[in-house]
Amino acid sequence: MAKIDTTKAAAQAVAEKLARGKVNSPSSTNSVSATPTTSTAILIDSRIPGLLTVTPDLIPGMMPPFQPNQYHISDPLNPPETLPQATQSQLDKGMKIYEGSTRALKLTGAALDLTREKFTVSVW
Repeated sequence: MAKIDTTKAAAQAVAEKLARGKVNSPSSTNSVSATPTTSTAILIDSRIPGLLTVTPDLIPGMMPPFQPNQYHISDPLNPPETLPQATQSQLDKGMKIYEGSTRALKLTGAALDLTREKFTVSVW
């Protein structure tokens, strides 16, 4: 006999109860908090000089150019000769560069993670 998976439905029901409970709960409206209830009460400048601020409108400019119309294939058995191509040596050289850059980004990320931990520990 097949087992009925009610996990998702149960999770949604709990989430709805919690959401209703926070809105309708008398204890949540009468509680006194040491922090302001609105996010505009205290403005915190979270920018760090030197770090790039990424916003959705900047992302297209960070992406490499790509023209999907150059890769149109109407007949898979007879591909057009006008498709962009690379030689094997171009592929090997390019892949080595991209793999090296990926490793460099991973090392930079690890350094940033370590710095974050250093600040977390030094606060105590």
